Amino acid sequence: IPVVDSTLIFATPFMAFSLYAGLVDSEGYQLSIASAVLAAVYLIVGYITHKKFNVLSVLSQCFYGLGLVFLALIIPFALDAYWTSVGWAIHGIAMLYLGWRYQLGAAKYFAAALLVLSGLASVFASIFDEQSVLFASCVLMLAYAGAYYLFRTTPEGEKQLEPQPLHCVLSHVFLGLSFISANTVYGHGLTRLGVEPQNHGLGLLLWLAILGGIWWWKTKTWSAHWHKVNTLMLVVTLAYVLIDFTILTAVFEVDALLKPEFFS
Repeated sequence: IPVVDSTLIFATPFMAFSLYAGLVDSEGYQLSIASAVLAAVYLIVGYITHKKFNVLSVLSQCFYGLGLVFLALIIPFALDAYWTSVGWAIHGIAMLYLGWRYQLGAAKYFAAALLVLSGLASVFASIFDEQSVLFASCVLMLAYAGAYYLFRTTPEGEKQLEPQPLHCVLSHVFLGLSFISANTVYGHGLTRLGVEPQNHGLGLLLWLAILGGIWWWKTKTWSAHWHKVNTLMLVVTLAYVLIDFTILTAVFEVDALLKPEFFS
C-alpha cells in the first residue's frame, strides 16, 4: 500500500493559508484569490503526477483533493450565502460524478458533504438574508436528484452491484432533499407569478412525475425500489393535501366567526 506523508501534504497548505489570512486580516476577496491560486497549483501538480505515472496514485488523489477543497473555498470568501449555495451545489455534483465515474469513495463523500452544506447555505440566505432562493432551489433540486441517481447506480460497463448501505442511506437523504427543494421551487415560482400556492402536494406530485419519466428513460424498467419511492411520495402528497384542506377549512371557519353578521 503506497504511503504518503499526510502531515507534509495537508498541513502545509492549510497552515500557510491560515498565516496568510492573519496577514490580510481575513479580507474576503484576498482570501478568495489565495484559494484560487492554491487550487490551481494543486490541481496542476496533481495532473502532472497523474500523467507522469499514468495511474491515479494516492499522491495524485491527495493533490487533486487539495485542489478541489481550495476550489470550494473561493466562492464563500468572495460572494454571499446565496451564490455559495449555487456554487457548492454545482461543485458537489461535479465531484460526485467524478467519484462515481472513477469509483473514488473519498470524492463521493466529500461531494455529499458539499451538497448538504449548499442546502444549509440556501436556508441561511432565505432566513437570515431574506432572499428569494428560487434559482438556488432549482439548482439544488436538480443536484440532489442527480446525487440520488449516482448513489443508486454504477457506470456503464462496470459490474452492477447492490449499493452499499451508506450509499443507500445517502441516496434516500438526497431524494428527500430533492423533493423538499422541488416544493420550495413550486411555492416560490407561484409566488413570483402572483399566485398564492394552495396545495403544496401538487409540487411534489409534479416532481415525482418528472423523476419517474427520467428514471424510465435511463433504465427502461421499474425497479422494486422505485415502486417504493412512488408509494411513499404518493402517501406524503396525500398527507399534504389533507393538511392543506384542514388548514383552509379552519381559516374559513375563523373568517366566518369574525364577520360582523355573526355578532348581530
